[in-house]
Amino acid sequence: MKFNLDKGILIQILLVVLSGFIISFFVDPRVRVLPLMLSVAVAMIRLVSRGKRKLLGTGYEVNEDLIYLVTHMYAISTGRPPHRRLFMLDTWAGSYDGYDSILRRIAVLAVDWGYGFARAIRIVAKELSNKVFRDFLLRLGELLAIGEEPIRFLDIERRALITEYQAHYVRILEASKLLLGIYTSSVSSAIFIVITFMISTFLFSISSSMIVLVYTVIAISLSALAYILYKVLPRDRVTHNLKNVRIPEKTRYKILLVMGLTISILIGILTYKIFGDSYLAISTAALPLVIPGLYARHVEKKIREIESFFTIFIRSFGLTYSMIPHTATALASTLRSGYGPLTTYLKRLLARINAGIEAKIAWYQFIGETWSEIVRRNVNILYDSINTGADLARVGTVLSETT
Repeated sequence: MKFNLDKGILIQILLVVLSGFIISFFVDPRVRVLPLMLSVAVAMIRLVSRGKRKLLGTGYEVNEDLIYLVTHMYAISTGRPPHRRLFMLDTWAGSYDGYDSILRRIAVLAVDWGYGFARAIRIVAKELSNKVFRDFLLRLGELLAIGEEPIRFLDIERRALITEYQAHYVRILEASKLLLGIYTSSVSSAIFIVITFMISTFLFSISSSMIVLVYTVIAISLSALAYILYKVLPRDRVTHNLKNVRIPEKTRYKILLVMGLTISILIGILTYKIFGDSYLAISTAALPLVIPGLYARHVEKKIREIESFFTIFIRSFGLTYSMIPHTATALASTLRSGYGPLTTYLKRLLARINAGIEAKIAWYQFIGETWSEIVRRNVNILYDSINTGADLARVGTVLSETT
């Protein structure tokens, strides 16, 4: 994670750490490290919160929604539609976190109100806080103003965003490793302090308020570091949240979770009544919760396997469709090869299309059954590309690379 700190923030952080260092000289030598630990934790929270606001407030962060938005625009551009269509994306299977609504606003200003795309983009760009997205739109507006085709431009921008996102992801992982090392060292130090303090209580007269203070400071410091790790560590979305679709795995997981919680409570109460040991009751009560956890692990593994085969499928389907521009025929031809656990869902998709079900509904059910966020994002682009007559050979290749 990259931070751009001004002098004011840097001075605040230094003052917090310095105050903890000074206070440590006026407390009991046995707990002298506690004020320093607390001040460092507060300074790191200030640093992370500042960096988080910087990323979100000025929009330097390149996220997956922006990458898939530009990929969607590139996929549509391969069909060489009117420029309005590049901005009026059909996000039938999920939006792009507000980016697509901005594009639609530009299209309305440019076409319906007669401003033209270059001027409409400049008007809308003034209100955008995301610098990366704003600069991208301004460059696109200038390109459209001189009458150039946007295919090559969008492909270059897509690749640049992917490269930036990968670099950003690596920076976050490196920062996470550093913070994990700090957290591990802090836990070790806290354990050492607690043991030392417990031994000291037997040798010296220590007030109860001092004991409470020590444990409170340690708990606050470790909680602060844990909070920082939670905020910094990247979180990739595995499953989608589409509505009006039946997902058997999701239903089973909910049933197992409810049953596990119920059995856990009953076992905990029963164990406590029989043995009268609260620690044993808590330990045995946790056992039934292992079952939904293992099932969730199984589902995640299955989704990851589906996604790995989906990259192969979408490339093959794109190449086949470019030669046979008919969804059912191209899908049947593609299914001559095996795609692991994805094959079952593809056969259901083909059966629905052959049964006369509307293609959009069939694809929507396909997304729902796979329960994969990556599948949702890619099919969202794929279906819109088919409707606009895009070059599916290019689209399939690009989507397999983006995935």
